Amino acid sequence: MEATKKTFSPKKVLFIVLNVFFYVIIFLLLLFSIANIRAKSVDDIPNVFGIGFLSVQSDSMNGSNPDSFNKGDLIFVKIVSDKDIEKLEVGDVISFYDMELKDFNTHRIVEIGDDYFVTQGDLAASDPATRYQPGQQNDPNTYELISKNQVKSVYLSKWKGAGKPYDFIVKNFLWMIVLPVALLVILEVVLLVRNILRMNEEKMKEKYAKASIEELDEETKERLRKELLEELKKEQAQKEEA
Repeated sequence: MEATKKTFSPKKVLFIVLNVFFYVIIFLLLLFSIANIRAKSVDDIPNVFGIGFLSVQSDSMNGSNPDSFNKGDLIFVKIVSDKDIEKLEVGDVISFYDMELKDFNTHRIVEIGDDYFVTQGDLAASDPATRYQPGQQNDPNTYELISKNQVKSVYLSKWKGAGKPYDFIVKNFLWMIVLPVALLVILEVVLLVRNILRMNEEKMKEKYAKASIEELDEETKERLRKELLEELKKEQAQKEEA
């Protein structure tokens, strides 16, 4: 007996693809929501599995380096451990908590000490008059001296121009993220309940249909038994007459 091959119609394939896309969107929105809520509660960089994202709020890193970025960009960073911090080198771009700004800042390392980093933005470094010179007298307004324990992450990449949409989403977090996620989850629960009810209904119909067939079989058997008994009685009567 050959096994029947299952065929998938284009409509069914499209339905499966849309379902997968739907679940992926829900998953990403949930991760994004959790990351931002957690970051606000502990005053940390929003991150998913150690990959953080920050919106650039100033033009201090405008420059010609491959890892320079502009105001309005969205940068992706890697959250670092104490061991990672010790491996940082001059030229690395790091994010740290700025005590004066009371927020996170991202600049390039220009000097490394035993327990500190000197950082400077690419915009200031592009001007010879303000570029930081190790071991010389420098304008304190053009660089930052930070302790190593202030460092939170190291730069990975950027998404040009995505910082403004990100800021808009964060500012309107309740109705742009929380509400859609809640509605999607409710919709999914409703669809799940409907599917369960439909499956139960189909099972009940199958059960009743099977029961009806079994009852019909019993009736048929009983009828056949009666017909057989009648035939036997007739044969017995014919024998007695003979």
